[in-house]
This record gives sequence, structure tokens and C-alpha cells, in this order.
Amino acid sequence: MRSGKKSTLLMMTVLTLASFIVQAQTEKEFYTTATGKYASGQLEEAVEYYTKAIEVKKSYTYAFYGRGLTYMSLGEYAKASTDFDKVAELSPRFINVYYSKGRSKLSLGDYKGAIVDFKNAIMSNEMNSYAYVGIGNSLAALGAYEKALDQVNRSIEIYEGDAHAFIVRGLIYDAMEDYDAALADYNKAIQMDPKDVRAYAQRAVTKIKMKNLEAANFDFNKALDLNPNYAPIYINRAISKKWVKNYKGAIADYTKAINLEPKNALVYNERGLAKAATKAYTEAVEDYSKAIELNPTFQAAYKNRAWSFCALQSYEASVADYNQAIQLDRNDMRAYFYRGKTKLAQKDYQGAIKDMTKVIRLDAAHSAAYYTRALAKAKDGALNDAIVDYDKAIELNATFRDAIRARAAAKFDLYDFKGAIQDYNRLIKQEPGDAAAYYNRGVSKSKAGNTKAACVDFSKANDMGYAPAINALNEFCEG
Repeated sequence: MRSGKKSTLLMMTVLTLASFIVQAQTEKEFYTTATGKYASGQLEEAVEYYTKAIEVKKSYTYAFYGRGLTYMSLGEYAKASTDFDKVAELSPRFINVYYSKGRSKLSLGDYKGAIVDFKNAIMSNEMNSYAYVGIGNSLAALGAYEKALDQVNRSIEIYEGDAHAFIVRGLIYDAMEDYDAALADYNKAIQMDPKDVRAYAQRAVTKIKMKNLEAANFDFNKALDLNPNYAPIYINRAISKKWVKNYKGAIADYTKAINLEPKNALVYNERGLAKAATKAYTEAVEDYSKAIELNPTFQAAYKNRAWSFCALQSYEASVADYNQAIQLDRNDMRAYFYRGKTKLAQKDYQGAIKDMTKVIRLDAAHSAAYYTRALAKAKDGALNDAIVDYDKAIELNATFRDAIRARAAAKFDLYDFKGAIQDYNRLIKQEPGDAAAYYNRGVSKSKAGNTKAACVDFSKANDMGYAPAINALNEFCEG
């Protein structure tokens, strides 16, 4: 009996070992097949086999990394980012993953997150020129152009043979409106690689801005000849059309790009912006929603959708989206500012005051925040407090006409007619054709008891075609 038990145990052990060997072979086999599929451009099949390898071995770092790269090629950047995060969790010393993480976040519009990852890539290898380009690209997207230039210049110092670095630097120069420098960099990239589709497409955008339409069309056509199925060509042509306010044409090109890259959240967001520019806010919301569906952490899409919701007077939905944007970035000053403006429209005056106070803490020189907080205080009945904020807004921006006009109205409501007249004087000095200022100055003079001077102002406003002035003339100045 014991002998039989030993035999049974031995067989079970052998079977277990055999099964482990088969399993180990299978995961490698799946991985090998997946890499072959990826290399031959069969991307969907590559994902399938990488996934099978991962199902067999849950900690298969290389399979996660390979699948992440494949998702990147498919334009599924959120899924790619998730896979790269898993690689970093399993193998923190896997050097290449930090650069790949940065690329995926850059493609998702998470520019601050991308910078962190690119910096980690540089910490692993300070000669990683591509990571410097990635940081430059991210900084440029955040509007920090000078810092972006420093990073790309560093990249070119390390490796002058990277045509992509010259394209990115060209993009930065273009954003800085140094179009000649941008063209020089695009020309350099094309000289290095005459088949670089993106270089032609970007050069075309700059030529549009230089009003050289014929040359721009040549570049777009050249790019399309090289690769008619390359989505960035249509994206760039859409950008060019937006530049000349051809929003309908831009939407058509973004649609072509989406047909080629249906899972690219950034393109949906851009098409949404073009639709919003035509005041097609409901359609814009649909595009922003798709972008968010594809990338639930796409902060810019939440802010853009919030703006369109506000334009549709869907204030509750707008505030909810700004809340989400702020949750993703607690120091996003613009999100606080526009949430405050939405709350003002919603008649949540205390909420608006709170948001504008946050903006002012982040930027003490934000004149529009002082002005908006003043409007909320005035609506809430705190006129004296409102005037303090109007004063600050005007101190920061001496030609802030809306603030001067609103302060005049607040002073009028407080029976400070002399102060109101002084503000209307200031408006008229800045803009002698301001009929409303003449009319309101006339009303203030009338309240102050100077009817004769008031009638002069009413007459002036009436001459300018300001309709309410005729009633004032009839009431106060007859005969």
C-alpha cells in the first residue's frame, strides 16, 4: 500500500512539474507570437497574444510592456498608460518604461504627469535625449515656451541626429510666433528625413500663419502623398483651418482623423473645441464626453465640457465638470475661475466669492478674479466690499472698462453720485464714443441735482443713437 501511495505521489509530482513546464513554455510562446504580430503590424492580434501571456503569468513584465507599446500604436493611450504603470510596479528598475509612460501621458494630455515620468527616465539615463524632447513637448503644451526650448536644445546637444527634436522645437517657435525659426527647424527635419510626414504637416501650419497658403497646400499635399492614412496630417490641416476661422473645414478634417484613430481622445477634444467655436455646444459636449470616456483623467476635456454646459445654461452639469477638473489638479487656477463664473451665473454668490478668493490666493495679480468677486459681492448686497474689489481690479488694470463701469454703478446705488460721475468721466476719456457712459453720467448728474449738465449728457447719448436717452430728454429736459 505504501508503495502504491508513493507511486501516486510521484506521478502527481511529475504531472505538476510537467504542467509547470508546459505553462512556462506557453507563456513564452504567447509572448513570442505577440511580438511577431506586433512587428508585422497585426496590432489587434498582438494585444490578444500579450493578454494570453499575462493570463498565464500575472507578473509577466515584458508582456505588459509589449502590450503597452501595442496600445500606443493603436492610439489607446489610457490602456497603454495602465500597462506601463503595471510594469513600473512590477519592475521599478525597468528603465525604458518611464520614457514610455511619459509618452502615453503626453498623448493623454496629462502634461504634468508626463514631465514627472520623463524626468524619471533621465534619472535612469541622463543622456536620454528623447526624454528631454518629451519634457520640452509637455512644457510647451503648458505654455512654458522658454523652459521648453531649454529642454529641446539640451536634447539636440546630446543627439543632433534626431529629426523629431527639430520638429518639436519648430512647434515651440511656432507657438512663440517666431515663424522663421520654426521653418528653419522643419526644413532641417525634412533635410534629415525627406519622408518625414509630420515635418511637412507642421511646416504647412506655420506657412498658413505666415499667410503663404499656396506653399502650405504644397506641404499638406506632399504629406498626404507620403501617407494618406496618417491622422496627424488631418489634425494639422484642421489646426490650419481653425487659424483662419474655417471651423466647418476643421471639423471635417478632425472627423477624418477620428476615422483613422477612433480611440484618440485628444482629437475628439479638439473637434469639440471647433464645434464650440461655431456655438454648436450640444455637439461639442458629445465630443468632450467621448474624449472623457476614452480617458477618464482627461482634465482639459472636463473643463471644455464644463464651458459648453455653461453656454447651454446647464450650470449644475458645468459645476460638476469643474469639480472633476479640480479634483484632478487642485491648483488649476482657470478651473476655479470659471467654476466661480458659473456659480455667479447660477446665483450661488457665496460659492462664486469662495472660488475667486482661491484664484486670488493662487495669483494675487488676477484682476479679473477681483472683478468677478466684486460682482458676486454686489449681487449679494455687499456693495462696499464690492467696491474694495473693484478698486483692486482697476489698480491692477487701469483700463479695465467693465470694472470701472461696475464700480460706477455700485457707487450710484450707494448714493455716491460724485464718485459715479468720476468713473463715467474716466470711461468717456478712454472711449469718447461710449454712449452708455454719457447716459449714465447724465443720470448720476440728475440725481446729484445738476439737471442742466445731465441734459447735455442725455443729448450727447441721444445723438449717438442710445435709445434710453430720448426718454430722459423728454422727462428732464423738455423746454
